[in-house]
Amino acid sequence: LVAGVGVQQQDLIDTERFDGWKRPFVETGDVETSYASHGDKIEKKVLVKRGEIPHINQIAHIRLKPGQVATANSHRDMSEVFMLTKGKGGFTLDSEKRGVKEGSVVRAMPVHSHEVTNTGKEDLEMIVVAVAHDCPDESHANTQRYSKKS
Repeated sequence: LVAGVGVQQQDLIDTERFDGWKRPFVETGDVETSYASHGDKIEKKVLVKRGEIPHINQIAHIRLKPGQVATANSHRDMSEVFMLTKGKGGFTLDSEKRGVKEGSVVRAMPVHSHEVTNTGKEDLEMIVVAVAHDCPDESHANTQRYSKKS
């Protein structure tokens, strides 16, 4: 890839170290289906794998059939963001249970237990982004500066 407008070549740090830069476009239909470790036969397509993009452990498309449960689990070293793209269900974060539906976003921070249940009559689909906690407090974009709020 060629550096974008306003991006200097020296700003493209470590691109050779991360395999994700070698395949910037991914078609979900071309990704092999595997199964999530937190439930029986929960379909998972890993769109971004650990090591492909800095600080991202994984980005996956998950599908739960009606009645399926992605059983309670937690992580000490990462957060997960769940973005529901289809269907409806129940989400338990620690002991708090909530209904979720297409368009819902849930953030599970480290050590907080989370569980997802498909309570609907159609498949529940979501994109899950798992982010490592070794990120710096500040990030610099070409046009703006973003920093952690205290």
